[in-house]
Formats: sequence, structure tokens, C-alpha cells
Amino acid sequence: MIRHRRLIWAGIWRNSTRTTYTLLSIVVAFVLFGLLQGVAAAFSHAVASANLDRLYVDSRLGREQLPLAYLPRIERVAGVSAVAHATWFGGAYQDSKKSVYSLAVDPVRYFSIYRELRLPAEQLRKLTQTRDGAVVSRKTAERFGWKIGDRVPLISSVWSSKGGGSVWPFEIVGIFDPEEDRTSRTEFVLNYAYFDEARQYKNGTVGWYTAQAADPRQSTQVAAAIDALFANSSDETLTQNEQEKAQALLKEHGDLNLIVNLIMGAVFFTLLLLTGNTMMQSVRERIPEFAVLKTLGYSSATVTLIIGCEALGMCLAAALLGLALAWLLYPVLQVVTAAPRMPLWVPLAGALIAALLAGVTALPSAARLRRISVVDALAGR
Repeated sequence: MIRHRRLIWAGIWRNSTRTTYTLLSIVVAFVLFGLLQGVAAAFSHAVASANLDRLYVDSRLGREQLPLAYLPRIERVAGVSAVAHATWFGGAYQDSKKSVYSLAVDPVRYFSIYRELRLPAEQLRKLTQTRDGAVVSRKTAERFGWKIGDRVPLISSVWSSKGGGSVWPFEIVGIFDPEEDRTSRTEFVLNYAYFDEARQYKNGTVGWYTAQAADPRQSTQVAAAIDALFANSSDETLTQNEQEKAQALLKEHGDLNLIVNLIMGAVFFTLLLLTGNTMMQSVRERIPEFAVLKTLGYSSATVTLIIGCEALGMCLAAALLGLALAWLLYPVLQVVTAAPRMPLWVPLAGALIAALLAGVTALPSAARLRRISVVDALAGR
């Protein structure tokens, strides 16, 4: 087809306005495909890579707090090697639009379980010794221009201090770096002891516990043992491993994969009709020209291949441009996915879909040309 490239190019741009609008539609569709599939894939990867030996102990009533007194009792459950707790702080910096995912924790317990949050030992020691100290992820520090030694006021959307205000001052004493292949929403970690002493209400409670199972194969039994410990109490628990917890959080917002597939199904169905109509109009206008090609010795297979190359060139070029734009825009979605790069399979799948789209849209026009006689074609019938 290389020797017919000028013919193919002329066919694509025969009606430049129609072709331009079609190309723009394909570009937008594949930008959406890349971004939505990338987000869905990032969440699926986060669920798949979750630790099966890390158990989350929540209130069975939902977002209720649990007593701090549960800590030693969970530690004594057979098969539990370590326990930490965390309480959501609900922080924001400067205004409510600049949210910071912040947790009040026991630093030593928390960082011993979440080993993927790499905090230097000296900075961990500093955190334990500084009452109003806090450590932040490097990405968050770069986002706000924070550095060690800065005093940072966070506005809590949930907790008020005993002084009556919602603004809590903290001193940045460390910066941690999550492992590259283990993304985390944890951005800001503060001392639970300071937080619990200073808050107005629900003192002596925590948001949830994280228990480390000594043997991942026994995590189900350990979870059942923890829940049995507090059965029929005023604060019953629901214990899930990290993968189950992640899946439950996603389901709170609906089936993400189903939503993405429904959206993209509607987009590609519309795109199929649009691109198919463009190809049929283009071929219909050039039927006499294709008849001339046949009289000059072009076979039906060659003419069909020319049409296919036109569709493939138009669909693939626009799709690759759309996928490239999605790849460049994807890092902006890190605030949602915590994933720095789009999975490689997404653009590869997009290119394959573009090729299939080209084949489906070119097929009706190619089939019509194979059936039509040269005489009818020259007559414009």
C-alpha cells in the first residue's frame, strides 16, 4: 500500500471539514478511554496488591469510633503479631479545597506495620518526642512547599480543639517516601496522644485498628477471632483484610469497572456510527472514481484494501493522539489514584480497539464496492 499512499491520503482529506470533525471525535473518545481505563486499572491494581496479612478492625456500625481499650485485647488474639490504630483527622491546608489526607496515630506502632512508608529512624524518634509534631509524604511536602522545621496549620473538618477552634498547628519533623510500587493515600501523620488530649469530644477512642497477622494463610481465622472477642458488646467490630477493605471502599461509590465500561460502551457505539457514516459518505461520493480504478486494472481486493487503509489511518492516527494526550494528562489524576503512570496495557488496548473500529467501519463500504459492477459505478448508480 506504500505506492498508493498519495491516493489514500487524498481519499481521507477529500472533505476536510468532515474528516476534521471525525478525527476530533475520535481523539476525544480515546482521551476519555485512556483516562477512565487508567483510573479503573489503578484501583484494580491497588486492590490486587493489597496485603492479605494486614487486617482492618472497624466498627460494625460504620464510621463510629472504637474504644482505645480494645488495643491490648486485640494484641492478645492468637495469630496477631502487631497492632496499630489510626483516626481520620480530616485536614485541609489554608482552605477546605486543599484537602490533606491526615491521620492521628501512635507513630511507632503505625510505621512498624506500614513499612512501605519509609521514614528515617531519626525522624520517627523526633515525631515521638514532639507533642505537636507531624510527618508528611514527600509528594505532599512538594505540593505545598513544606520542609522540615516548618509550622503548618491544618483545618479539621471533623475535630475541634478544647480551645474551641478547628485550626490545629503542627511542626513538620519528617518526610517519608512511600515505595514506588505501593501507593498510599496517607499524606500527613500526627501524634494521636496530642490529638486525643486536645480534642473536645470522643476522647479515648480511635477510628480503626490495623492488626498484622503472623501468617497470611490464617488471616480469615484471625479476623473471625477478633470479631468474636467483641461480639454482643456495645462496640462490635467488623474485621477485613486489606484487599476486602479496599473492595468495600470502592463499592461504596458503585462498581467502578461497570460504570467505566458503560460509559465507554456508549461513547464507542456513538463513535462507530459517526465514523461509519463518514466512511460510507466518502465512498459513496467516489464510486465513479473507484470504477475508473477498476477499469485501469485495480482488483477488487486492492480497492478494498485502499478503503481499509483510509479507515485505519484515520482511526489509528486520531486514537494514538488521544491516547498520547491521556498519557500526558494522567499524572494530574494522582490525587485520585495515587498512581504516577498510566498502566502500559491501556494505550496498547486503545490501539487495538482503534484498529477494530477501522475494520468495522470500512467493512460495509468495502462490501458494497465488491458487489457493484463497473458499469453501474461509472453511471453513479
